[in-house]
Order: sequence, then structure tokens, then C-alpha cells
Amino acid sequence: MEAGDPDLVIWQLGTNDILRDRPMDDFFADFRRGEAILDRAGVDVLLIDPQRLPEGTTNPSFRGRNPALGDMARLIDLEGGRLGYAVLHRFDAMGGWSGLERGGVGPDDLHLNDPGYACWAAVTAEGLAAALR
Repeated sequence: MEAGDPDLVIWQLGTNDILRDRPMDDFFADFRRGEAILDRAGVDVLLIDPQRLPEGTTNPSFRGRNPALGDMARLIDLEGGRLGYAVLHRFDAMGGWSGLERGGVGPDDLHLNDPGYACWAAVTAEGLAAALR
């Protein structure tokens, strides 16, 4: 890898692919290219699946996208298992964030707000700690 010599790569993927209606063949082609780079580098990998969007979103581009995001999360989980990558199940975790302000999502209905980032960081740290044992 050109940018240093990392031991771990945290790879967040899937959300923009779904929101941009990218064909799955294109997603998997990109994924395979990334996999080849990571394998050559010999690094550990943590995949982070898509985020959940607020069910009550007013953004017409986001309405009804959670089923496709959930499907993408399941595909990422399968691919991660196949490759031996750790997978952070953000999509499922965000389903339990109903007690957070706006479900942890900011006013644009896409990017996390401060409570959402705090939960995301805690879930990530817990997942990494479990993977390192």
C-alpha cells in the first residue's frame, strides 16, 4: 500500500452504492479490486456495512432505501465471512438507536449526528476489541 504500512484497514462500504443505484456488478468489481490490494498488503480488514436511514425521511431520494441497504449489509457480511474479514454490522446496530436524537442521524437524514457518531465509535471499539482477543 502506498500510504504507509497499516496493520488494519477499516473499509466502510455500500451506502453510496445503494443511494446512487450502482449496479451490483460494479460494486463487486470494486470490491474485488479492493480485496486484491488488501490481500497483497497482508493487512487485517474490518468491513463496515451500510448505515440505516431514518424511516421518516423527507428526502425523496432516501425513502424506501432501507430494504436495499439491509440486503447490501447481508451481502457484505457474506463476503466478509468468505474472506475472513471482520464485519461491523452498523445497519443492524442503528436499528436499536431509537432512543438517540433523530435515531443518531443528522438533519440531512444521511450523516450521523454527535450521539450517532458516539454510538458508532462505541460499537466499532467493541467489535475491534472482540476481534483482537
